Amino acid sequence: LLHKRSSKKPSIASARQRRLWFNRCRGRLSQGTKRAKLIEGTLNFGRGPPADMVRLTKKLLFAIEAVLDVAYNSGPTPVRSAEITARQGIPRRYLEPVLQELVRHGILVGIRGPSGGYRLARERRRISLGDIVRTVRALETAEDPITDPAGSELGHQVVRPLWLELQEEMMHRLDALTLDDLCSRAHQSGIAGRASQYTDFEI
Repeated sequence: LLHKRSSKKPSIASARQRRLWFNRCRGRLSQGTKRAKLIEGTLNFGRGPPADMVRLTKKLLFAIEAVLDVAYNSGPTPVRSAEITARQGIPRRYLEPVLQELVRHGILVGIRGPSGGYRLARERRRISLGDIVRTVRALETAEDPITDPAGSELGHQVVRPLWLELQEEMMHRLDALTLDDLCSRAHQSGIAGRASQYTDFEI
């Protein structure tokens, strides 16, 4: 049997209520989308993925000093971590994890054995401070407040984008500075090292 289609029309009141409800939902979604885009734009300001602000932490300072020590004192034999500790005063408990992470990211090469130690993975002129900074930042666990979605419009649209812009300029500067540049500065400062006795890259 064929069912007879109902000819009853929805009431005008119920249709109006549905439209009002739909418009309210659409308005909330629009506001939420606008807020989400604002946050996304703040976090992705500049090139590349979202990034925390560069902070000179102990770990970062130790990493830069350790890699520079390896670059400046490289020679026929690898540089041992004990030598880095003696020259730079970096505690072994902090130094070893940082060195291992630098090996994993292709900045250093670890050599095992009684005469083992660390060498640069590539030429001094091909390793920048930016490479070291990115490696250490991957180890940082502290939450950066700039990634917090909470905050005012002034914060999201003015202050945070400005801060990220300054960070981008800083990273450009760090990417332009190589270990070769820092070794030259160390040599000009009269700091003793083996780097001047050997070629730029030996492995």
